[in-house]
Amino acid sequence: MCDVPFGVTQLSERTAEQFVGDAVLRSQKVIDDEADLIPRLHRAVRDVQINEGEIPRGLDPGGVLVRHQALN
Repeated sequence: MCDVPFGVTQLSERTAEQFVGDAVLRSQKVIDDEADLIPRLHRAVRDVQINEGEIPRGLDPGGVLVRHQALN
């Protein structure tokens, strides 16, 4: 979901103005696809947590929650 080392490098080697200036808006389709996917992932994570199952490998519950909140 998030490449933290890449993000740290990008933020530490450039000014905020450069970072914002290089930003590229995502297409509406990409945003819509994420807005559809993230709530599904959030429901799946919550179901596993409620039923004491195992979180699928590579899925970070905290990251899913934050992205869900950000998209809403």
